[in-house]
Amino acid sequence: MQTQSEPSLDVPIIPHAIAFPLKDALFLFMDEEKQAQLHEAICNIPHIYYYQFKSYYFLTFEILKTLLPNVDISLIIIQFEKRDDTFNKFSTSLLPPDASQTVNIENDQPERKSTKFLTNKKLFSLAGILSFALASLLLFLFCYEENKGNTKIKEEVFVSFARSDLVVPDETALLRRPDLMSQIDDAFKTDHSVQTIALVGMGGAGKTTLARQYARSQRSSVVWEINAETKESLKNSFANLAYALLKTNKEKQDFKELQYIKDPVEREQKILQGVKERLKLHPEWLLIYDNVEKFNDLQKYFPSAPDIWGKGRILLTTRDANIQNSGHVSSVIQVGVLDPYQKLDLFVKIFSSKDSRDSKTPNQKQKKEYDIFLKDIPPLPLDISVAAYYIKATGVSYLQYIKYLNEYDKNFENVSQEVLRNYSYYDRTRTSIITLSLKHLIKVNKDFTDLLLFICLLDSQHIPKELLDRYRGSTLADNFIYHLKKYSLIENKDRESINETYFTIHRNIQGLIFSYLRRTLPLKDNDIINKIERTLEKYIKDAHHKADFQKNLLILISHCTKFLVTTHPPRFCGSKKVNI
Repeated sequence: MQTQSEPSLDVPIIPHAIAFPLKDALFLFMDEEKQAQLHEAICNIPHIYYYQFKSYYFLTFEILKTLLPNVDISLIIIQFEKRDDTFNKFSTSLLPPDASQTVNIENDQPERKSTKFLTNKKLFSLAGILSFALASLLLFLFCYEENKGNTKIKEEVFVSFARSDLVVPDETALLRRPDLMSQIDDAFKTDHSVQTIALVGMGGAGKTTLARQYARSQRSSVVWEINAETKESLKNSFANLAYALLKTNKEKQDFKELQYIKDPVEREQKILQGVKERLKLHPEWLLIYDNVEKFNDLQKYFPSAPDIWGKGRILLTTRDANIQNSGHVSSVIQVGVLDPYQKLDLFVKIFSSKDSRDSKTPNQKQKKEYDIFLKDIPPLPLDISVAAYYIKATGVSYLQYIKYLNEYDKNFENVSQEVLRNYSYYDRTRTSIITLSLKHLIKVNKDFTDLLLFICLLDSQHIPKELLDRYRGSTLADNFIYHLKKYSLIENKDRESINETYFTIHRNIQGLIFSYLRRTLPLKDNDIINKIERTLEKYIKDAHHKADFQKNLLILISHCTKFLVTTHPPRFCGSKKVNI
């Protein structure tokens, strides 16, 4: 790069100028030079005039844009221009104090130049050298990053503008799930102006943690989490987002004035409109809608049209497996159970952390003990974490913990919640999640209570939907299955042709449901049990005459066995046995 401080090029400079490849050169001039005064060797070489820029910052940006044509720094420049007047107050103008704000670049009369402007050329030359040094430093950093990998270049041009506090477990308790992260990446590669990916799974499956892990790895200028669990939390989250998107103190003061609007609908509309307008200024924004219960409740808060909201991505977490039928969701990713290796990895990370009594790396014998113990623990991050934290804090044996877990004791539940609050950001145990879901379920339809009891008296695997159809009718049974999916209480892995003939419920969840029903229902009344028994008996008799009877025989035996074992205790005295 050749820096020239004089208004014209002298002949002695030319040999030095052509001593290096001129195609890579950039010339900086104090004033516009006559075309005739430029040496023919550099006549078509890129050159920049100082006086065209209002400050050295923008001169530096122009130098970078010229030197790095393949790097898009437009977002940085736009955000720089939109900041408060702070930079304008302290920046040094490239025009002399008495120079006109409008410069006629066609004026080639030397006598019209300001005398004061000529006397300050040394000062401008020094400023030019400083600009050159800054640009050179940035160029060096760019080249260094380019050697580390081209993928990082795109990341660096993003400037974080509004970002939620995305809390994830400490590294000693964080389960990394690269397969699911890759699925999210792949799903977002499709070309949509607004893309929505739903992470679906039962409570405690790790949906929120996964969404936050992904969001933390992104360099979008706006990354925000919306608490979509209730209408109130949804409104509050949007108000926080609206405030975070404001730039100037005046905008923030105007926003605070909104609280004095008496009409809540008007106030809500103004906040919503503000979010829409400002999100459009930040392409490729990323929003997390966490713990969605009812999609209808958030529709007006849900970006869909890019001409209104701008272009961006949405991660939605929910237990509702029916959300795949929504037209607003581009892709659905199931956040399922952990495999044995993931269960062991998470348990060991928590149980063997530095503050644990077993802080040393476990040997093979210990790992085998862990494996045996974890077989009785629901294969979900929440349940594995609670088990590790509980044993770590209380020192109970593995067998004692399993006993507590199967007894569904209230004191055990209270201690588990307290331990979880002390060790993690999550404060819900498996029991509290299931209890809340059951309350919502029964509130929808009280007749669901009988159906819940029915599936608790059967084996947890391969429950025939036809049994529920026969017991209370197919319409109620269909509605019941729909709501079980809504709260991810059942697994949909059992299918025959198009129709779901069987469904499965995890054994621990089934036990929690049955424990809740025993506390809330008068199960000593045999009427319900007898009706269920008659339905099961008739189903088996009819199945005996079907062609697939031999195929389903083991399934039928397991259901009958579970029914007899469960209804055998004295509290169900008077219930007769099923004839097989």
